[in-house]
Amino acid sequence: TYLIPEYVYFKYYPMKAIFFQNLKEFVKKRVLYRPYIYDYGWREEERIKQMLPCVNFNNTGTAVSIMKTCSLVVIDHPSTSFLEAFVINVPTILFWDNEQNPMREEAKPFFQLLVDAGILYYNPMDAAKKVNEISENPEIWWNSKYVQSAIQKFCRRFAWTSIDWRKMWVSTIKDLNSIN
Repeated sequence: TYLIPEYVYFKYYPMKAIFFQNLKEFVKKRVLYRPYIYDYGWREEERIKQMLPCVNFNNTGTAVSIMKTCSLVVIDHPSTSFLEAFVINVPTILFWDNEQNPMREEAKPFFQLLVDAGILYYNPMDAAKKVNEISENPEIWWNSKYVQSAIQKFCRRFAWTSIDWRKMWVSTIKDLNSIN
């Protein structure tokens, strides 16, 4: 996502603040925040600490290694991170500004699957409400047939993985070579 300064100041960080403000107190105390790898002068940790004084930060290890230790992952922008969270199958809530992050027409039905399954929200208050609702045991919600079906359909299109990926790549390359 390309973050222009006006968006960061007037929409992105205010959306984060709304999300944090609407979390239940016991949930706020459990937040582990991973700042973006580069700060770009945004003073992210300082801003987040102002929004959520009890926050803990984790800047070590990969995002995936950190996500594997979490009971619930919340991602506030469309990026590789949410695809990685889906692939490792960790309970995930997504929220972002749909106007700032429009999807291609052919992708919209797949993102609608995530909306319908209660994974993706375009409003930070609704995302916080869902986090509060499932925070005691996110696995129960995440492992429901409906949610897992949405994740599987989405991943087949945008984050497909396979144990046999090498064979599949070799086969595809051979097929492409036979066309020429």
